Amino acid sequence: MAEDEHKHRVIIKRIKKVQNKHHGGSWKIAYADFVTAMMAFFLLMWLLSLLNKYQLEGIAEYFKKPLKEVFTKQDNIARTNTIKPDKLGPSTYKNTGLKDVANTSPEKNLGVLDKTQNPASVTQGNPQTNIIEVKDKSNAQGDEQQDKQKQQQQLEQMKQLKAELEAKLKNDPAASQFKNSLNFVVTSDGLKIILHDLENKPMFSQGKADFEKYAENILSWLTKQINSYPNRIMIIGHTDSIPYSNTAYYGNWELSVDRANAVRRLLVNNGLDDNKILRIVGGADTDTLFNHSSDDPANRRIEIILLTDQAAKNIQTEQ
Repeated sequence: MAEDEHKHRVIIKRIKKVQNKHHGGSWKIAYADFVTAMMAFFLLMWLLSLLNKYQLEGIAEYFKKPLKEVFTKQDNIARTNTIKPDKLGPSTYKNTGLKDVANTSPEKNLGVLDKTQNPASVTQGNPQTNIIEVKDKSNAQGDEQQDKQKQQQQLEQMKQLKAELEAKLKNDPAASQFKNSLNFVVTSDGLKIILHDLENKPMFSQGKADFEKYAENILSWLTKQINSYPNRIMIIGHTDSIPYSNTAYYGNWELSVDRANAVRRLLVNNGLDDNKILRIVGGADTDTLFNHSSDDPANRRIEIILLTDQAAKNIQTEQ
């Protein structure tokens, strides 16, 4: 009996389970931070891919010297893009402040006294006062005449300068290949050098401020010519009416400014004195060429104006 009971003995083993304490949701916060950081990183990479090489160079230069002013005065002017074109110089050339000589009246530009005013019609009172006022008007008219003569002399100089550049372009075998891309126009503010696109031959990469090789050769030749004259210059960028992109933060205005500034950089790199540059302007597609449709490739152009002394003085006064 004892042996039978021993054989049928039932042993129950109880395993004590130890339950872990709840670890909380801190891992979720860490994971969310990681995902957010990765999204920000890829967004940054995407934005950098949209920039041209000049903008990337500017960013790289900033991180090399983050506590120093990296950009020059002309860079700051180009990036603000807040210059009002109707204040450029003495005339009203749409948005660049320039117009051709044929449509320019020196009296209007100089702001002279009204010739129809009778010098004798002075205020009544002390006779000495009347005499002084008549003398002042006489002096003003003399200054006006001198200003007219000086302006006419400067315009004649611009015409001679145009003839010289056209002759150099024609007689230089290496430069003559650029003749279809270059135009010279005398304006009331100086000599305008127009460098424009040709059909299927753009100066810049599409939608960017990167030069094509032939455009770099043209600007290299122009640098030597500009350096041979004492005139200071203004650079204006233009685009056609084709929208640059569907984004609101970068369009034809920004593109025209960046291209004008890229021209400045290339001229300086080729040896142009940086002090010769007075202003950089972006005109977008607001100033189309005469007899050209708004989407014509010729409207994608750069204008370099060799300024007269008076035009340079006006610009310096406005700054």
